[in-house]
Amino acid sequence: MQNSFDMEKNINQEIEQTLKALDDVQQVEVNPYLYTRMKAKMDQSMGTPINFSFPFFKIALIMLLVSNVLVGIYAYKVYNPKTDITEIITQEFNLRFKGDFQNL
Repeated sequence: MQNSFDMEKNINQEIEQTLKALDDVQQVEVNPYLYTRMKAKMDQSMGTPINFSFPFFKIALIMLLVSNVLVGIYAYKVYNPKTDITEIITQEFNLRFKGDFQNL
């Protein structure tokens, strides 16, 4: 019983010390131009914004479009739309049917 009373007393003392320390805290004065200076530094470090009129970006965009078209043509040639879907599935999963399912 005495231990819990001592612990509670210690906790109350700690709380009082913390509150006294907070009472001594003073407000810090900030330079009124601090925000302006920080914004100027950030703008200066950012450099010039990216301009998409550079020839590099135009060439990269053209190359991207051409590669997409070539991939589309290649995919169309590989996939034969004339093939029946049942044939594709049986080949893909190595299925063997004993009956004729066309006449069902």
